[in-house]
Amino acid sequence: GAAYSFSALSDEDIERLTHIFTLSALGPIRNNMNFNTKASYTMRDITDALGPYSQDTFLYSASLFYRQHKTSLSFGGSYTQTTSDASEGSGLKHVALNGYFSRILSRRAFFNVYSTWTNELEEDKSHLDVRPILRWRIRRISLNAEYNFRRTVTVRNETEEHRIYLRVVRRFAKLL
Repeated sequence: GAAYSFSALSDEDIERLTHIFTLSALGPIRNNMNFNTKASYTMRDITDALGPYSQDTFLYSASLFYRQHKTSLSFGGSYTQTTSDASEGSGLKHVALNGYFSRILSRRAFFNVYSTWTNELEEDKSHLDVRPILRWRIRRISLNAEYNFRRTVTVRNETEEHRIYLRVVRRFAKLL
C-alpha cells in the first residue's frame, strides 16, 4: 500500500511542517511464514532559534516472520539516512538489525528473547541489546524474570551493562 500524511506543529519557539510518503508491502511466503517491507520519505521544514532549515529522512526496512506450533521467530533490518541543511556534517546514517524469539513452554510459562543491534555509521558507534524474559503466571499472579544485556562500542571506549529485573504482579478483579 501507499500512504501520505501531513502534520503541522506551531509553538511560540518552533514551527514544523512534516510530509511523510510511505510505500509498504506485506504478505505470506508460506503457510507459516510472512514478510513485510516498507520505504518512507519524510520532509520536515523547521523554523526555530537556528532559523529556517529543512530535514529529509529516508527509511527502508524489511522483516520476516515465522511461526510453528508454540514457537514464533522474526528477523528484520532497517536503514535510515537523514540529511539537513542546518549545518555542515548534519547527516546521519543508521543501520539496525533485530530479532525476536518466543516460545510457549506450558499453559502458564512463556519465554521471549528480544535482540537489537544498531550502528550509527557517521559516528562509528554501535549498540547491542539482548533481553531474555521468562514469564510465569498462576491465576492472578504473574512473575517475570528479565535479564538485560547492553553493549555500546565507540571509537574511544566500550561499555557493558548487565541488569536483572524480577517483577511480581497481582491483578485484582475490582478496582480498589
